Amino acid sequence: MNPEELKAILENAETSLEDKQKAIMDLHEAAEKSLKLKNNELIAAEKKLKDAQKAAEEKATALAGKNTELEETLKKNNPEDRQKLYDAKVAELEGKHKSDLEAAQAERDKYKAAHVARIRDEAIADGIKELKLIPAYKDAYVARVMQLHSFEMVEIDGKSEFIDSVSNKSIQAAMREFSHSTEGKAFIENGSTGGGAPGSGTQGKTGGTAGVQTMSREQFFGLSPAAQAEFTNKGGQVVKAAS
Repeated sequence: MNPEELKAILENAETSLEDKQKAIMDLHEAAEKSLKLKNNELIAAEKKLKDAQKAAEEKATALAGKNTELEETLKKNNPEDRQKLYDAKVAELEGKHKSDLEAAQAERDKYKAAHVARIRDEAIADGIKELKLIPAYKDAYVARVMQLHSFEMVEIDGKSEFIDSVSNKSIQAAMREFSHSTEGKAFIENGSTGGGAPGSGTQGKTGGTAGVQTMSREQFFGLSPAAQAEFTNKGGQVVKAAS
């Protein structure tokens, strides 16, 4: 259930209690339907993968049977002919079996990549949803946070999450924390995160850390991708231009 929609329903003074209850029930049903739909999609994708793997196993069994049949045929021929026939048939069957396995594995990898990307994108969206990012710089903000961390997908209490391998922070926590830094505020409207700072940086400050090279966001986004990477790799900070 979307917290923002629920909050809007509860705070609407013009709506009766009965209507609020009905609206909340409708919101709950919609959220439940959405979850069931996603679950059905995952179940269907998993079934497709299992069917492909089963088909590959059945073909492997068939290959073993044909090899036995081939052995019987070879017994009727002279040694040289047997070897040639054997080599030709084995190469043909192994090539087809390998092709089928590669196709099944490619389908599995494609599904896995889509699943990982969906979980990562949902985590990013959750991490920045309350930040007042400048729309034009949202993608750059996300890219910068991802550049500063090494996230890996792990299973925690049966749930997949992206965690930084060094700081042990989730994507959501990293996205929110960066907004309180001097560099992160360069991407925020009016240089404010809209929430309480966790103790890193001074809110509203336009300059960078002492001794660190700084550049305004306008200058930074005017650079080529290679120049941007070089600037950040050397510890440079993007800051809000002084007014």
